Amino acid sequence: MENLDDNQELAELASKIRAWLKETRKARGITQREIGEALGLGKATYTQMENGKLPISLDRLLIITKILGINVLDKDFATLAQEFDQYRTDLKDKMERIERIKDDVEQAKIGIEQAKDDIEHVKDLLNSIVQRLNDSKI
Repeated sequence: MENLDDNQELAELASKIRAWLKETRKARGITQREIGEALGLGKATYTQMENGKLPISLDRLLIITKILGINVLDKDFATLAQEFDQYRTDLKDKMERIERIKDDVEQAKIGIEQAKDDIEHVKDLLNSIVQRLNDSKI
């Protein structure tokens, strides 16, 4: 059973590293084609590696990190993956907050429109009362 847990942890770590590599690649403005060519692969093959359809060997991982300007001796990948995971979680939380704010803004717009309608109704009532008062004075 422990072996299954180890395999799952390894798969999760590999997934986090792939996501981190992809985000780092994009942030640096490097294309999948450029990395694929540096690895002696086509874009499609590298894309499959980056998306977890094909494994990334340690040799290729080291080449990729060099292209991305990452010194793997500075930090271990587990720490980097955890930092990236936290970044993604924070980003997701911020996006959810933005969506909630958008919903609140929409509700406020609806409330404003209803208030405008209510004001128009009150104006009509007041005009009607004024008209009746004017009519009764005659």
